[in-house]
Amino acid sequence: MQQGMKRIGAIMLMILVLMMAALPVMAEEKPFVEIDIYSVNDFHGALRAEGAKPGVALLAGAIQQLGAENPAGSIILGGGDMFAGTLDADEYEGMPVIYAMNQMGFSADVMGNHIFDYDQKVIAKQATAATFPFLAANLQFSEGNWAKPYVVLNRNGLKIAVIGVATEETLLKSSQKNSQGVTMLPTVETVQKYIDEVRGKGAQIVILLTHCSSFQNNQGQITGEITGLLEQVHGADAAVTGHSHQKVFGAYKDIPVVQAGSNGEAIGKIHLLYSRIDKKIIGANASLITVNNDKWKENPNITKMVNPILADIDKKYSGIVAQNVYPLSNDRYGESSLAEHFTDLLLKGFNADVAILNGGAFRSDIPAGPITLRLMQQAYPYKDQIVVMQLKGSDLLAALEYGVGNEKVGEVRFAGVKLAVDLDLPQGSRIIGNRMADNSFIDLNKQYKVVTNEFLAKGGDGYISLTKGENIRYAGDIKEFFNFALRNEKTVNYRADGRLSVGYLRLAS
Repeated sequence: MQQGMKRIGAIMLMILVLMMAALPVMAEEKPFVEIDIYSVNDFHGALRAEGAKPGVALLAGAIQQLGAENPAGSIILGGGDMFAGTLDADEYEGMPVIYAMNQMGFSADVMGNHIFDYDQKVIAKQATAATFPFLAANLQFSEGNWAKPYVVLNRNGLKIAVIGVATEETLLKSSQKNSQGVTMLPTVETVQKYIDEVRGKGAQIVILLTHCSSFQNNQGQITGEITGLLEQVHGADAAVTGHSHQKVFGAYKDIPVVQAGSNGEAIGKIHLLYSRIDKKIIGANASLITVNNDKWKENPNITKMVNPILADIDKKYSGIVAQNVYPLSNDRYGESSLAEHFTDLLLKGFNADVAILNGGAFRSDIPAGPITLRLMQQAYPYKDQIVVMQLKGSDLLAALEYGVGNEKVGEVRFAGVKLAVDLDLPQGSRIIGNRMADNSFIDLNKQYKVVTNEFLAKGGDGYISLTKGENIRYAGDIKEFFNFALRNEKTVNYRADGRLSVGYLRLAS
């Protein structure tokens, strides 16, 4: 009888094993796990649908629908420069973007250089309001602790570490005033330290969430700051990039890399297939998803939140400062009739010899027709002071040389001088001819009256020679000056005048 009971027990055990095998396998027990990493970078506060900008409500709707395809395995990340850049967002210190990102379920956002468009007290408020961490492993703050080096997430039973990496251009391309007390740590060494740390804590997947630039040529090859980082660190499985506003998707050294343009026009997607058996990623690909009305629907909660904000902005900034005859165009890396006219206004307003501004100061075109306060804010969004100084001719020429054809920071903007350049020559020796308003050459030993903004006067964008000015005085808010000058002008009737030309003969004519 005892033997019979043993036989029955064995049979029951076999049945039980077979029954368990027939049951659905739980997510954490599956041999293969799918992870979807969605990302948005350089949103720049583009709350409203306008031109190529889809608006935050449509972006939120797209993210919501995409996340529903793999709810247990999706991650949503911000590639930096999300909050600042439009009147709609900046009027409320970027908070509408943060509230929208909270609702969209962002897991982290890396700190971009434009976070310092706000002072550090505002950044502290933003970090407190966000339900997701600000990340920047290679930034160190003398006060406050708003940025963590990384965050560890759990998706589909996997530990996924997200390490934040700020661009090494952060302090170069940010407000010198607002970034005081911030130190850039050695990026490669710091990132490798944290990769090793999270791996030691059991992270099965490591994502580099960066504001490092990437570019991609027609052959699909990826270049930019991110490639230098990926060349020197080991142990990263994927990289989200930003800063350059380019659309990039592909792989570098078998590591998927993505960058989703700017202003919410696209969403980056990195799909990873992880094998529990091999304990590694066995498949990966990167792609971009366009955000438009053909496929996606607005998130009604975000629409409800943002519409009163936009209505308030439209009402508050509807005032007309002037009428514009011809469109004032702006190409950061090329010709800008907008920047030419505005530097002319500075030159005349302060009776200076030369006015000089950075290419990145101007952010949008101004169309023909009424110039409203809102259009003005979009065209020159940054809070900055006018600086008047005496500057030696050699330092003035050095500043112009630095800014001519500068692919990193944008084309230098100036008035009071005409330049002929040869862009095939190395930076620092491209100016082959110059003429001041009185037709004289720049005298290297003469002191010139130069008007600029505080950003450049403190060496922003790498304009180190402008820090050598003397008899410096601050002359008020630059945006208020531009509004005043245009009101006084009443009608803007300006076309580009070719003050920057290629070839000496064109200059002479």
